[in-house]
Amino acid sequence: MLLNPESESMLLSAFIKFPRRTGSTCVEKRLGSSAFSSPENAELYKHLLGVWAEDKPIDPHMITFGLKKAGLLASVGGVERLQHLALICPSAELVEAGVDELKDLEHRRRLLDACKDVYESLQGDS
Repeated sequence: MLLNPESESMLLSAFIKFPRRTGSTCVEKRLGSSAFSSPENAELYKHLLGVWAEDKPIDPHMITFGLKKAGLLASVGGVERLQHLALICPSAELVEAGVDELKDLEHRRRLLDACKDVYESLQGDS
């Protein structure tokens, strides 16, 4: 499985630090939550994107409150995970490259999954 947890964390951190730029780039490039390799990151991304779409403030305290209210705080790694993301110092200039990298990894994972499905179906034909 192709994973890049550092890129995922960097993009999620950028969403907290540079929400307008990151949200716009993610929407423009059609980055879906399926681009994230972990369910925790995918869930947090969906939440951040939803807050961004509603034009609400994105800061660690408001995100924590919103996730807790929605019953999702534990499913994204808890307060500690959000604090960790808030401490990462991404560059705004790297947002587009990060989105492109995650989209590429998502595409590769889909191709590998398709190859695996074909291989498994051929094994059953033996």
